Amino acid sequence: MALLLTSAAASALLLALPATDPAQTWTQVGGDGVYTFATSPNYANDGLAWIASGSVSYQGDGDIYLVTDHGEAVQFWSSLPGGPLEVQALAISPTFAVDSTLMATSQENLVPNSKLWKSTDAGLSWTEMPQPDPVTWTKFFNTVALSPNFATDQIILATDGGIAGRGHRSSDGGQSWSFLQPFSWQLMELKFAEDFATSGFAYGYKLAGSPRFFRSSDFGVSWDECSHPLSDPGVCPYLDRVFGIAVAPVGPQGQRAIYYHGQASVFDPSNFLRSTDNGDNWEYAGGGLEGLQVFDLDVADDGRIYAATDGGVYFSDDQGTSFSPFIAAGLPNPVTKIELAGGLGGDLYVLAGGVPDVTYFPIPVPSGALEPGNLYRLRLSGTGVADLGFGLAGAAGAPSLEVETTFGVHPNFSLQVTNAASNALAANVFGFSTVQVPLLGGTLVPGADFIINSVTGANGSVLLDLAWPTNFPVGSEVFTQTWILDPTATQGFSASNGLKLTKL
Repeated sequence: MALLLTSAAASALLLALPATDPAQTWTQVGGDGVYTFATSPNYANDGLAWIASGSVSYQGDGDIYLVTDHGEAVQFWSSLPGGPLEVQALAISPTFAVDSTLMATSQENLVPNSKLWKSTDAGLSWTEMPQPDPVTWTKFFNTVALSPNFATDQIILATDGGIAGRGHRSSDGGQSWSFLQPFSWQLMELKFAEDFATSGFAYGYKLAGSPRFFRSSDFGVSWDECSHPLSDPGVCPYLDRVFGIAVAPVGPQGQRAIYYHGQASVFDPSNFLRSTDNGDNWEYAGGGLEGLQVFDLDVADDGRIYAATDGGVYFSDDQGTSFSPFIAAGLPNPVTKIELAGGLGGDLYVLAGGVPDVTYFPIPVPSGALEPGNLYRLRLSGTGVADLGFGLAGAAGAPSLEVETTFGVHPNFSLQVTNAASNALAANVFGFSTVQVPLLGGTLVPGADFIINSVTGANGSVLLDLAWPTNFPVGSEVFTQTWILDPTATQGFSASNGLKLTKL
C-alpha cells in the first residue's frame, strides 16, 4: 500500500479551508422516487438497508429494494402483494439479527383503508397481518414501532393515520391488537425507550391539541398525559405543528432526554423542545433552527442530534441547545427523514428532495404537493470527498477521478481514474492547498507538493491504494488531480476532475 505522505513535517503545511467549504459530498443510493427507507440495526456488520419506492402524487408501486455493502449496491428485492401500493412506513425489528423481521404499512391507490404487512425473511416475502375492524373515517396503521426486545416480548406499538389518530398495542407480534387509552384524536407516533425491556418506558405525541405528550411506564399498557408545565400550571409542551419525537439513549447517569420537533408559526416561533428528565419538565431550545421546519431527528449514542429540516441537515452536540448546519455538498432540500446507521462514525442516510409524507401539510393536502424524494448517504468516518471539477477532455472525454472508501473508522482509501487514454503515463498530483492555475489548456487544481506516477491500463483506468499517515489529525485536507499523457488532447495532456480529501 502506498502512503500518501509519511513526513511529520509535512503535516504542518496543511491549510484549512473556511468552515463553509464542504468536506465531502452526499452520494445518492438507488434510483429516483423513494417514499421511505429503513436501515438495519446491525448495519455495522450486515451493511443492509431497505428502500420503498414510488412515484409522484402518492402513486406508489409497492416495490422494496435491498441496499447492501453499506450503500454500495442496490437490488430489487420484493413487492407487496396486491399492488400497486403506497408504502407509508417501514419498521425493522431491533432484534433483526435474530428474527429477520420487517413490518410495512401500505395504502392502495384511492382506497381509504391501509394494510399491515410482516416479513420474517428480511423483506423477501410478505404476509398481510390483521388490524382492528376498519371504520369509514380512518386509514388504520400509519406508523409502526417494534420493541427493542421484540424477539422475546413481541410487542408492537402503532398509530392509525385517519382522522381518529388512535394508538394500538400488540403483544403477539401483530396477530391481535388492543386499543390504547386515554388517547383521543390525532395521535401520530409512539416510540420506545432504549431500555424498554427493563424500564417499561414508551412515549407518544399528538399532531395538534393539548396535551401533546404521553408516557407509559408499564410497557405500553397504560399511558399518562403530560402533567408538568413549562411555566404555567397545566400547560404541556406545545408547538404550532408537531412532526415527531426523538428519544435519546439513556445517559451515563441515567438521564432520559426526549426531543419534540416540528413547525413554528408567527404566533409560536418555537420548533424544538426538550426534556432531560423523561418528560417530567420541558424547555424550549433549538438555537440555530429558527424559521425551519424540523421534520425528523436521530440521536447518536454520544448524544449528538442530527436534524432533518427544509433547510438541510443540522447537528447539535449540546443536547439541542444550539444547532449548526452539517456542511456537505450535493443534497437537495427539503430533508424529511434521517437515520444514523452503524453507530458512531457510521453512515448518515437521509430522504431528500421531496415531501412524501401527508403529515407535513395542513388538511386538506394541497393538490400535487406530495412527491417522493431520493435516498442519500454520507460517510462519517474514513475519507471525505468533495469534487472540485476542472476536468480536461482527452481521447475518451474528461477522465474521472473518484475515491473508494469502505465502511468504518480506518485510514485506507483508493483513488481510481477512469475514462482516460489507454496505456498512458499518469501523474497523480497532490497538494496541501488549491492553486487553480491555467496549465496545458486546462486547470491545475492542487499545488504540486508531491506526485505519484502510474500507468493506465488497456481500459484507461488506474487504481491507487493509499492511506492517511498516522500523524495526520482528523480534519486534515489534501487536494488531488490526475494528469494523463494523451496525444489526442489539445496540448498533449488530459486531466481529471480535482478532489478535496478530508480525513474524517
